[in-house]
Amino acid sequence: MGGLPFRLDVFEVRDEWVIMCTSPLGRASAKVRPPYGPDELRLMLAEVRMALIRSASPVITRRASLVEKSVRDFGERLSDTVLTGDIRLLFDRCREHARQQDEPLRVVLGLDGPQVSGIPWEFAIDPYARDSYLGLRVPVVRSPQLMGAPAPVCVTPPLRVLGVISRPTDLPALQSERERDEITQALQRVSTDVAVDWLRGDSWQELAEAVRDRAPHVLHFVGHGGFDPETESGYLELSAEDGTAMHVSGTDLGRLIHDSPQLRLVVLNACESATSGAEGVFSSTAAKIMREGVPAVVAMQYEITDPAALAFASSFYTGMARGRPVDRAMTLARESVKMTLPGSLEWATPVLFLRSDETQLFVVPERAEQAEPSGAGERAAAPSAASGGDVGSLASERTVPQRAPGSGPPPGGGAAPGPAAQPPPAY
Repeated sequence: MGGLPFRLDVFEVRDEWVIMCTSPLGRASAKVRPPYGPDELRLMLAEVRMALIRSASPVITRRASLVEKSVRDFGERLSDTVLTGDIRLLFDRCREHARQQDEPLRVVLGLDGPQVSGIPWEFAIDPYARDSYLGLRVPVVRSPQLMGAPAPVCVTPPLRVLGVISRPTDLPALQSERERDEITQALQRVSTDVAVDWLRGDSWQELAEAVRDRAPHVLHFVGHGGFDPETESGYLELSAEDGTAMHVSGTDLGRLIHDSPQLRLVVLNACESATSGAEGVFSSTAAKIMREGVPAVVAMQYEITDPAALAFASSFYTGMARGRPVDRAMTLARESVKMTLPGSLEWATPVLFLRSDETQLFVVPERAEQAEPSGAGERAAAPSAASGGDVGSLASERTVPQRAPGSGPPPGGGAAPGPAAQPPPAY
């Protein structure tokens, strides 16, 4: 599993939030008033979005602190609301324990309700360092309540990455070829056992055939996307027969991926692919894909500029190719965006969805024993010394374990971690 998970399940109950916290060191719960009323929250989310867009403009760089002020104020109120009372005390204990054990702390969010699902939680201010965001210091991931974790999968080299670049003729062109080159170079720089295969076409039929025939472990999509509030569904743009844009809903994508059990990671470099609506988190494109069994999905909660997308993808895939857990690779990629584009808030645009507590998607031979919990299935033969340490240099038929998703406790708390949380009663 790796790291110490600190899970926060946030439920919308009438005009309050019920927060349930689960951690290896215990449980806590609280009932709080939201930091903003419904109308005020909509205005604040629009202001945060506009600040992020303005921060990406080169002419704004010198006034970055002024542009960022509304985002920092939003993050402070968010942090003060959620990390409060016994939950804050437990958070402090877990963070200190993680430091002593030299383990990373991971904040895992289970969000139940349209308002909490639409909040950019990465902007919550770190209570330890009020001048920094939590999303830049520890992994912040979303892990919706699901029926169960995906079954283990055997991965043999090479690690197969399928890239898809969508180029509808009636939509603005992206720097897709440059991103393709950056990703390919980042992977080949650190691993010789990674096969990057870019799809020639961009139609639904070509994508479906490639996913089913080539059996990729990773799917990377570059293109346009959006969220339709009328249908309450996210979508990606592929090309129709005449070359124009064709909406492909998250439900349709999920149905395609359902028949691909070997797929471990989907990265959607498409605007609003993490956006959800009134039906909550499961209306987003990312969540619909993850619901079909994919362990991890990276998606975008806002529009993202080409420079930010390039910086993120290069750093993220470098981390994955070096065998880092996906949440750690995500945090390092955020830092890369922040430092590559001074003043930009686009580091918070990518969002990580996890189906379970398992973050080591691909077993690196030199870390194989740490990655497999004791007694978790049959052990594979130890890798040879010549295998190096690359992601693709996986021991043949090695099993990648998956755990059931962690979830919060019932209201009232307790001294030790307990069973999965159930939705709270109406107060």
